[in-house]
Order: sequence, then structure tokens, then C-alpha cells
Amino acid sequence: MCLVFFSGVASAVVLVGLPVTVQVKENSAAGTEVFCFQVDLRSGASVVPGFPQILNSNPLTDDFTVFMVNSTHAQVVLTGATDLDFETSANQFSLQILVVDSDRKSDLNTLTVLITDVDEPPMFMDDTMFIYIEEKSPPKKIYQPVVHDPEEKPLMYHLIPSDPAFIIDSSTGSLFSTKPFDYITHPRSYSFNISVHDGNNLSFKQIFIFILNLIDDKPHFLNTETSFTLNEELSPGHVVANISAVTVVPDDSLYAGFIFYSISTNNYLTIQKYTGLVTIVTRMDMDSSPLRETPIINVIVTAGISPPGPQLSNSISLTFTVTDINDHAPVCEPDNHRLMSLKLLLYLQLAWEDIYLIN
Repeated sequence: MCLVFFSGVASAVVLVGLPVTVQVKENSAAGTEVFCFQVDLRSGASVVPGFPQILNSNPLTDDFTVFMVNSTHAQVVLTGATDLDFETSANQFSLQILVVDSDRKSDLNTLTVLITDVDEPPMFMDDTMFIYIEEKSPPKKIYQPVVHDPEEKPLMYHLIPSDPAFIIDSSTGSLFSTKPFDYITHPRSYSFNISVHDGNNLSFKQIFIFILNLIDDKPHFLNTETSFTLNEELSPGHVVANISAVTVVPDDSLYAGFIFYSISTNNYLTIQKYTGLVTIVTRMDMDSSPLRETPIINVIVTAGISPPGPQLSNSISLTFTVTDINDHAPVCEPDNHRLMSLKLLLYLQLAWEDIYLIN
């Protein structure tokens, strides 16, 4: 609220209450009042629109503005253009305030603003909330919070509630597991608050810890058919088999891995890594080697489990028999056909003559 200053009739416009030094707390919100002063005018005079104004500042800043509250009082407030942080920005500002009245009289004076320190709480700077631990993994460091204290005070950390499965370094905040976890017999999730204290202020951060099921069973194949018959000349990309393998994963498991497929080296077939579709990669021709001699393709398909966990895999043997198709049109040479016809007629004539003579 503006303070009211009383004075007699001035012979010229006067900024009453300046110069002066005032204090403002760091990180004050936009609109916070910095100082209120009176503009003393000659009888009949008025303040020119746009005044008073901050003519200059040291250092340069747009964090302050001044305006008339009524016809005789003005107010300096924060604009909120930037955060006035005691630790990172200037702590003192010198504002030159100019006023001009309708008689073209003016006054220039100084407002000095001191930014005062506020003991701010420490802040968690990282966005980690979820931590995952593989079952059976040895005790280890699982989390390191990133905390900033504006005053750079020594900090103390605690885990709330405490749990013998975890321990926190009180001076650094490093969080450790203290034992291997079993997905079946131990809890599968934990929830804690990490507290950090700077001596005066306390901050909290909630974290969630989940135990990952370690898949230790090999994948097994769902396919019962392992022998296939194919026609030759099928186009590359044609699907000839769909191989599926699964692992035993509990319904509530947080296991995020997947099965990938591979196929043994061969000239004709490939497998899509993540779907298990076996497709033709090269044209098959029964009229050329090696299919002309051996029209059978034997391959081994392997299903493996991706991380996390050990690399477990299983394999299955597949047999593909390639069959011939009639893909060559008959060819007839006209001269050979005429010669064969003449020979046939001559043969029939001789045979008839022999029969006639006998009779």
C-alpha cells in the first residue's frame, strides 16, 4: 500500500520520498510492490501521460515498472520478466525515475532496490520415479538422485519408510539394494519417499521400485508340423511357414523382453526376426542343381530370448520338399514331323501288301 506524504505547494514537480533504498525478497511474484511514492505538483499542474517512468537502470533490467496509482501517487512493482534469484542474478539495482508535469517541469531521482536472500528448500532436479531391478541380481547401487540446494548447504537424506532391503547414503543420497530378490517369494514392488534436508527446509520425492522376473526357461515351439511341401518357382517373399515360440511368463510379470528368430544358412529360405515367418528369398528351379539332384531343403530355426536375463534359446528342424511343375511347353519341329509321317505311311503300305500276298 502506498504511503502518503504531505508537503506544501511546490514551485515545481517533486518526487517525494526519493532517493531511497528498499529491500525485496528474491523470487517475489510479478506484481509485488517494491515502493510507493508521492508526486508533488504545482497547483493546477498534472503528470504528463506516460510518466513517471524508469529512465535508466544499473544494471539494465526490465524487472521493474512504475505507474500512477492516482493523480498524486505512483508505485514501483515487479514485472516478473525474470526471476530475481539472489544466488544467480544481480542483488542490487539502481533505478532512475523521471517525472514530467503539464507545465514541462520535471524531477529525476533514484530508487535503489536490494534483493534479499531467502532460504530456499533443496530441489530434486531429475525426473526418475520408477526403478527396475532384475531378480537374483547382487546388491548394488540402484539410484542416485540429482539435488540442488540454492544456498549450497550440506544435505541429509533419509528413506521413508525404512526397509532392510534398501539403504540410503545419508550424505550423498545414493540408494542401494542390500540383497538379491526372488520374484516368487519376495515382494514384487516397493514404494518410498526420499527426503532431503538442508538444516531448515525439507523436500520429498516419491520413487517406485519394481522387481523384474528373470526368465530362466528356454522358449518352446508351438508348431507341431515340421515337414512342408513347396512348388518350385514360387516368388521371393512368399510365406511358406509360420514358426511360433513362447516362454513361460507369469501374467503379472513386468518382463519386457521378446523372442527373436534366426534360421541356419541355406540358399533359398529366410525368417523374419521378430515374427517367425519363413519366406522364400531365392527362386527355386527343379531343372537346375542342386534341387534337380536333391529336391529337399533342411534348415534349423532357433528361437532366442532377448535381454534382460541370460541368452536362452531353443531350436527346431524343418524339412521342405520341392516339387516339380510343368513349366516347359512342348516343342515340335515341322520337318521332323513330315518325315515321321512319310515313314509311317510307307510302313502301313508294306504291311498291307504283305497281308494281301499271304491271302
